[in-house]
Amino acid sequence: MKTNLLSLLSVLLLSCSSSSQPPVTEAPTAASSQSAMAEVAGTLTYRERIALPDDAVIEVELVDMSGGDAQVRVLAQQRWQAAGKQVPFAYRIAYHPDSIQQNRRYGVQARIRYGEPAATQLLFVTDKAYPVLTQSQPSAADLVLVRAQK
Repeated sequence: MKTNLLSLLSVLLLSCSSSSQPPVTEAPTAASSQSAMAEVAGTLTYRERIALPDDAVIEVELVDMSGGDAQVRVLAQQRWQAAGKQVPFAYRIAYHPDSIQQNRRYGVQARIRYGEPAATQLLFVTDKAYPVLTQSQPSAADLVLVRAQK
C-alpha cells in the first residue's frame, strides 16, 4: 500500500512539474512598470537575387522616429545569424507598451551585415520609413531592404 501511494504521489508531482508551456523569462522592469510585453512583428526580404553569406547577421529595430531621420532612438531590437538560411525572414520584437507615447512616431528598420569577426560590412538596409504602433499604424510591418551603397 505504501509503495502504491508513493508511486501515485511521484506521478502526480511529475505531472505538476512538467507543463506544455515553456517558462516565461521577462526582462527586469522598473517597479512602476509591471505591464506585460507587447510585440511588433513582420517579415523582411530584398528583391535582388543574391544569396546571403553564411556569416550574415540580421538586425531589426523598433525605433522612435519623432526626431527625424538623423535622430532615431532604438527602443528594442532583434538580432540573429542567418546561418545559411535565405530571405524571407520573420521577426518579432518585444517591447514595453509603457515606453510608447501616442503623440510620437515609431517605426521598424533593418539591416543585414556580414564579415568576420563582427559583421561590419553592410549588405542590405531599409531605405524608407516603416511606421508602426501609433497614429493609426499597425503593429506589423513587412520590410523590403535594398542593397547598401559601397
